[in-house]
Amino acid sequence: MEGTASAVETPIGYVPEGGSIDISGLAGMEASMDSILKVDAAEWLAECDLIAEHQEKFGDRLPKELAEQFEALKNRLIK
Repeated sequence: MEGTASAVETPIGYVPEGGSIDISGLAGMEASMDSILKVDAAEWLAECDLIAEHQEKFGDRLPKELAEQFEALKNRLIK
């Protein structure tokens, strides 16, 4: 069905499987798709440090739900 694709579950959510993205007309992309769709937990954890630093600017005004989702993301990345 058009508009749908197969995906794999990752710590950051669902990511399309490489073969499910139409890259016709994009020369040379086939070799890059694995690296484009790769979810590297170590890289994401490093990014989490920057996100936490940014969130500190909001102090107690940061919505509780956002903080909870961020903590859940970090926990999924650590597993």
